[in-house]
Amino acid sequence: MVGAALVDDLAAPRRLLAARRSAPPSLAGGWELPGGKVEPGEAPEAALVRELREELGVGVRLGQELIAGGPADGWPLPGVGELRVWWAEVVDGAPAPLEDHDELRWLDRDDWRSGVAWLPADLPSSRRWRSPRTPRAERPPADRPSGRRSARPSTAAAPAGSIGPVPSQRPATLTEVARRAGVSVTTASKAINAQPRVSAQARARVLEAAAELAFTPNPLARSLLSGRSGTVALLVIDSLTRRWAVPSMMGVGAALDEAQLSMVTADAHGDRDRLLELALHHQARKVEGLIVLGDNNRPVPSLRGELSVPVVYVHGETGDPRDRCHVPDDRGGAATALDHLHALGRRRVAHVTGPAGVRAVVERAEGFRRRSWELGLVPGPVLTGAWSQRWGQLAVEEVLARDPDVDAVLCGNDQIAYGVVLGLQTAGRAVPEDVAVTGVDDWEAFSLESDPHLTTVDIELDALGAAAARDLHAVVSAGGAAGGDDGGGVVAHPGTLVVRGSTDPTAPPPGTGLFREPRA
Repeated sequence: MVGAALVDDLAAPRRLLAARRSAPPSLAGGWELPGGKVEPGEAPEAALVRELREELGVGVRLGQELIAGGPADGWPLPGVGELRVWWAEVVDGAPAPLEDHDELRWLDRDDWRSGVAWLPADLPSSRRWRSPRTPRAERPPADRPSGRRSARPSTAAAPAGSIGPVPSQRPATLTEVARRAGVSVTTASKAINAQPRVSAQARARVLEAAAELAFTPNPLARSLLSGRSGTVALLVIDSLTRRWAVPSMMGVGAALDEAQLSMVTADAHGDRDRLLELALHHQARKVEGLIVLGDNNRPVPSLRGELSVPVVYVHGETGDPRDRCHVPDDRGGAATALDHLHALGRRRVAHVTGPAGVRAVVERAEGFRRRSWELGLVPGPVLTGAWSQRWGQLAVEEVLARDPDVDAVLCGNDQIAYGVVLGLQTAGRAVPEDVAVTGVDDWEAFSLESDPHLTTVDIELDALGAAAARDLHAVVSAGGAAGGDDGGGVVAHPGTLVVRGSTDPTAPPPGTGLFREPRA
């Protein structure tokens, strides 16, 4: 687990941000430092930056890590693991309670506990912020054997009271790299930018000098030299769908990082004309290409014919077969869930899903019907309504009225499945003994708060975004246009079935090795 002691200024902190939990019920009303869970294979610092983007909608700069206390102070968290906390400050956006919180409050040093009931694990960190440790100055680099002093930037002592990164000396210049390597500035530039007409020996000397001086090329100068910006624009159709947008954005960003490309984002607020304006604006700023992020419910406007840069679409279809679109395999996901229920001996399966006519609803219902026939089953009733727990609860009455012997309900998403579980239990049906229930999305606010926990199909939005970014990078590298020649079409990405207690009472609880069946 990771958390952020988010202050107004790392260099001279005066206020600390506290967040009040709204979920799960056992923690609701308690105040904490924002943060979350480190995913397998993820660095703690990267996890914290991701969690703050998802929970608060902000980009942050991390400072030093706080020094943890002992078990009496709530470290580590009983039954959960180690809690690590970093100082941080906001560098992009304004904090807002997006997930699992219903209120944020900036606390001054003098009233850091006034009206705030801190959760036990976060109290030690909030207490420590009143007297932050001053970072120790590192020793200056030692002289080289040759008598020359290393030109690596040394680390200076932090200002008194600072909890932020320690400032360093100015970065090395290309002229200094060329002087160290004994070549001209032109040759040094060609060597660093992997251009031809440089001998292998000169290139090696330049790269060695650059490493010794910790030289970082100037992105603007490199862009002017190559004629490329090294930037991709991610245009979000509507940020109100942030539950879906944020994971996809994280996947896009990670894949672009691998390709050494930067990302800028913009929000069209659901306006087709604004989307086109943003696309033209970023094209004028020489982006390498664009990724348009939809919400899998409505058609995504096609920008074909309007732009000269390649465009890839993610989590939505344009309807134009020439466009390259990456979407979840909703039909396959529904079929995978039904296969799982069938393997458990369930034969009378109903489908409760979202609004009629929505792409995801249509595709999942079609997958449910087709797989039912393929398995020799008569498709059960398909009920459409809102994407909500309330609709799930209300739908149970109609499901039982149509088929009192129903033994499974395949739901269109986790939010509906949460309500279906409650409705079945109210009706006196045990889950999963009498009726098994599955969802879609693996939205942990519902899948892990349901009792029992929900079996669900994880559509892996981060992988979806990453695939779209890699697709765009391949097109850019080849000098083509997405959707050109035979490069168009819809790519449906399989999800992963996550088996939990709503279908299998023997399934292990979260954190003890979830059973994940292969992707659909």
